[in-house]
Amino acid sequence: MKTALYNYESLTKSGDESGEVLHMVVMDQLALPTDFHIKSNDVSGDILDNKPVARGTILYASYSLDVTPSPDYAVQDASEVTWYISTSSDATPKLNLTTETPTDANSGQYCWLLVDSAGNPITERTLNTAQNSADFKVRTGSAGVSDWGKYGYIRYMVAPKAENIGDAQEYSTGPAGVSSWVAVRLDSDPDSLWSNITDGIKQGNGTDFGIIKTDDANAVVTLNRQSGETVMALTESGKTAGVSSVVLAQLNQRYLKSARQLSSKDSGNKSYTTITNYSVLVDVNINDGDGMGLLLNGRGKYNGSDSNKVSDTGLMFQIAAKSDSLPMRLWKNGVQHQNASYKSWGIGESTGGKRTPPGFDVSDNIAYTSDSLPYKFTGHGKVSKTSDPYGPFYGPGYMKNDLFKYDSDYYSNRNDGTIKPGYLSGTVIQPERLPPYNGERVRMLVTVLEYYTTYLKEPHFIVRVKFLKKFDENSLKSPADSDPWLSGDTWFKSEPIWFGDFAGAHPEKIVSGGDTYYRFYVRNNVTGSSAVSFDVKEEQINFQTSNGNKTNGNFYVTRVPIGESLSDSDHVETLFEAKDINLVSELKKTSNFPKKDSDARTLALYENPANPRYLGLRIWTNTKSPYKVYFYGVDFAPGFSANELKAIMPKEAKMYEISQTGEETQMQDAGISDGVIALSRGLNNKLFGSSGKSDGDGNGLYVSVTSGDKGVMYLQNKKIDDKGELKNRKS
Repeated sequence: MKTALYNYESLTKSGDESGEVLHMVVMDQLALPTDFHIKSNDVSGDILDNKPVARGTILYASYSLDVTPSPDYAVQDASEVTWYISTSSDATPKLNLTTETPTDANSGQYCWLLVDSAGNPITERTLNTAQNSADFKVRTGSAGVSDWGKYGYIRYMVAPKAENIGDAQEYSTGPAGVSSWVAVRLDSDPDSLWSNITDGIKQGNGTDFGIIKTDDANAVVTLNRQSGETVMALTESGKTAGVSSVVLAQLNQRYLKSARQLSSKDSGNKSYTTITNYSVLVDVNINDGDGMGLLLNGRGKYNGSDSNKVSDTGLMFQIAAKSDSLPMRLWKNGVQHQNASYKSWGIGESTGGKRTPPGFDVSDNIAYTSDSLPYKFTGHGKVSKTSDPYGPFYGPGYMKNDLFKYDSDYYSNRNDGTIKPGYLSGTVIQPERLPPYNGERVRMLVTVLEYYTTYLKEPHFIVRVKFLKKFDENSLKSPADSDPWLSGDTWFKSEPIWFGDFAGAHPEKIVSGGDTYYRFYVRNNVTGSSAVSFDVKEEQINFQTSNGNKTNGNFYVTRVPIGESLSDSDHVETLFEAKDINLVSELKKTSNFPKKDSDARTLALYENPANPRYLGLRIWTNTKSPYKVYFYGVDFAPGFSANELKAIMPKEAKMYEISQTGEETQMQDAGISDGVIALSRGLNNKLFGSSGKSDGDGNGLYVSVTSGDKGVMYLQNKKIDDKGELKNRKS
């Protein structure tokens, strides 16, 4: 307003009138855009702020124009809307606008003005994200146009202006305002776990998302503008193997809606997929880290004064580069177990020793192996036999088949155990390192069953892990209605590994020439359509859990080729014995956790099976140098099917019902119908009949010792034709 001018004539002035005079121009009217939203289609559409959307969604710039003071004549909105794009939700047009040519390196640092093919800014209030199936166009240089890609974080900016309706004269303007973002991306399901992890981290770990970032690790979420994939880069510095999970996600039925729908006709229109029976699909590049871990159905949200604190308690499955292995660890209150003699939970015992004859130096976690150098048979081996105190146990080598080969073997001379020089003394040659340790993406499927036997507050676990093909390793590039996660039979890349007290293969006792042997049958991708058998002398087998009843022991049997050979004489047979994972019992042991000061509050986490459960993401390095791990997806898929559950669940085992775990409330909150909820009740009676519990012997499935289909072996991948395709008989 002109009255703000100090030397305006007719104003009474006092004081020193000499010197420079500051002139200010303040308009009498101000237009401010308020109530910013991005909506679908038009002004009455759904609010899409900070949400993922599918390509093809029509975006509408919704805002109100507040004109102050109100004029005594009618005005109309003449504001200019412009749209912007980036691969990061942090980049805004007020702070990060650029006209540089977009690259993978800078696309998350800046944002770009969206233009049409002629280079004109898109100024309409609606934006069609399909762009007629073409790439988005962005302004580069002074008036240039560059292709962007088909995906990104999009927001709009409003330069407010109000005009007199009568003469279209400008009435007022104001400062520009910027909207929230929408993410045009491949995973556009707002109820997917991955959407909530990536969006929840960006929005301050809000309780609405159930996502918690537990430490100061830098989490950068970007979109691939070509593929539409959301990528989360976790960067740590100085955090070694003792670090706990970086990100925790509370398990919720709303994340399982798609998985439940797909498996809803499993048996009697029931879906057995719950927060205690599910699969988690992980797509990760360990990059320059030394490992990645998954906390499975962890606890840690304490009562009372610690109600806001969540820390790792429970089972942690790990990909460990240093030991070239896939162990299952036990965590309590953010600390890994301290029992150095215990290798890995869920297979074998904490006792054992050297087997005979000489050369069979078998781990506590392996009952038998025909490999004379078992501590090295993990695919491509550790740096040395003593490089890690926990091995050997499951490694990628035990999961091999003719679809999962290594380019070169670990040995230059297998007979005398000579190791290729590139693997020794920490001088591993990077090109020789193979997945999952060579800086490439790895996809894996981890299926978790949490069950109980006698006491609800004492959960037990069975876990299966298998690797999957990468997207460029399969001719089927698009998700099918029956397999939207690209994780079914045609995507299997490995035999599975198993942890827990699973029902498994039983041996036959054979006495010949005064010696006692045990015969095992196996039928998997390597053996072909029929089972093959092999005999092992009694003294060579480290019977542990079944030592008093050997022919009823439960074993997972692997038969894998050495290197790339598939000849019958070039295989290694290995026996892994089932071992019960009674989590509460293990957490109580002072040999695992000498400090008992947190016992009471830790065990209280299991008093009520409806207490929150968490999935955790853990990364670490064995040095104190900065490191980065890339996650491309962490999502839920269906758990074990009805027949799989019947095959693998041990005697007296029972599933947790949704009424016991708080899932009925979760399902109601997620908008799942009462009819579907009703069908999700009574899982145990449907599986096991009136007894409501497993008989531990297949529960009526056609299994026999000689078929090679006993227990977990019923779920083995089978070669079904000359193409070597894998099938999992799980229906």
